[in-house]
Amino acid sequence: MHLYRFFYYHEVAYIYIELIGIKKDTFDLIIDILKEAEKKKKKLGERKNKVYIEDRLLMTIFYLIEYCTYFYIAKSYGIAENICYRNITWIEDILSKHEKFSLSKKKDLLKVKMK
Repeated sequence: MHLYRFFYYHEVAYIYIELIGIKKDTFDLIIDILKEAEKKKKKLGERKNKVYIEDRLLMTIFYLIEYCTYFYIAKSYGIAENICYRNITWIEDILSKHEKFSLSKKKDLLKVKMK
């Protein structure tokens, strides 16, 4: 099942918001960030991932928002559970390190709470 093909043929903004909870512009921005990171990964000599990058992002979104298990997501995409885990953790790492999507550190949150 490749959900990206569904999005590609139905490029209507409300479908993105209804199905995955983010705007199409945000989705495209995340895809651009992930493509840059994947280019760096390929320069290091890693093998090409067989799952589309858009589908990997959707797997991560479903994991984070709907609390689906790796097993469930892997079976819906027809891949092994460990590949699903690797894809999701890679995307989480890339986005958490990026300046536009980085989370506040715990120390910063505690300082705000103390004031």
